[in-house]
Amino acid sequence: RQRRAAMLPTPRGSPPAAWEKKAWAGNSDVLLNSLTTSLCSSWVVQKVTECVSHLRTLRVLDQVFFQKMRSVLNSDELACIFPNLPQVYELHGQFVLCETMKKRRETPIVQDIGDVMLARFEGPAGDEFQEQAAQLCSQQSQALELIKNKQRKDPRFAHIIQECEASPHCRRLQLKDLLVSEMQRLTKYPLLLDNIIKHTEGEERNRQYTCCRGILQTVNEVVGETEHRQRLSQYQRRLDAAPQFKVTD
Repeated sequence: RQRRAAMLPTPRGSPPAAWEKKAWAGNSDVLLNSLTTSLCSSWVVQKVTECVSHLRTLRVLDQVFFQKMRSVLNSDELACIFPNLPQVYELHGQFVLCETMKKRRETPIVQDIGDVMLARFEGPAGDEFQEQAAQLCSQQSQALELIKNKQRKDPRFAHIIQECEASPHCRRLQLKDLLVSEMQRLTKYPLLLDNIIKHTEGEERNRQYTCCRGILQTVNEVVGETEHRQRLSQYQRRLDAAPQFKVTD
């Protein structure tokens, strides 16, 4: 399937208030109105609202944190904390808006939200989503450790973090809370599907659930393997630094 460009522009120079107003005016309401009419389920609408909120969180990570941290972090440190943030944002944007708005153009009501979910989790789109989500989530442990060390050792970095976290767009959440949002979002997709498939007929039900569970399992495995390698690396550094293991002449 031909890849679509993200519907929402992401102007790097725009202040948070400007891009949030521009990006979200009307689009989330259209999405939720379609789903409300289609599913008649307040719980499902609530969960889809959370998907929209997660997209905002990714945007905050970029505009509020990443842009300001470029002045105090080198390229390796930025890649550790925000490894593939633009790609993940684009994928979520395509899911939340592009697929649903496409269906809305075809019919006034999104009749089968299951098709939208399958567009996210099945085939090449599902493979790409799995790859990008795994890359972002696998760096979380290392990113949080880097942030903690930099805050302790670098007053300038600590000040910028404090300044960023004071932004009203952060909703009193710290950077460490925002960084783990992608993994938290993934763990909620099966719950969302459990309720959506109640409104889906035929074999589509099993396909949706299987695809989603497969992606979550793969991401969990990648995260576990990455954290295991990081622990081994830490143990090796400690052994190398221990006096009893140092080579003496």
